[in-house]
Amino acid sequence: MRTLRTVCDRKSVNVRMGYLTLPGTVTVSGKAADRGEVTRILYLVSRFKPVLQISYCEIYHIGDELIAEIDVILPQSSTLHYAHDATETLQ
Repeated sequence: MRTLRTVCDRKSVNVRMGYLTLPGTVTVSGKAADRGEVTRILYLVSRFKPVLQISYCEIYHIGDELIAEIDVILPQSSTLHYAHDATETLQ
C-alpha cells in the first residue's frame, strides 16, 4: 500500500511541474505575439518618420523577448546609406 501511495504522489508532482512549466515552454517555442503587442509595435513603426508603409509583419516570442520581422517602404529617393541608418535606428 505504501508503494502505491508513493507512485501516486510522484505522478501528482510531475503533473504539477508540467503545469507550471507549460506557459514558459509555449513562449520559448515561437508562439505568435498577442494582438495588443502587434498593434503596439505596428503603431511605433508607423510613427517613425521615414516609413511610408509597412508591407510585412511577423512578431513572435523567443523566451521572454519579442522578435519582430517587419518590412517597411521608405521614400524612393532614400539612399542605401540613409535606409540602412534609418532602419537600424528603428531596431
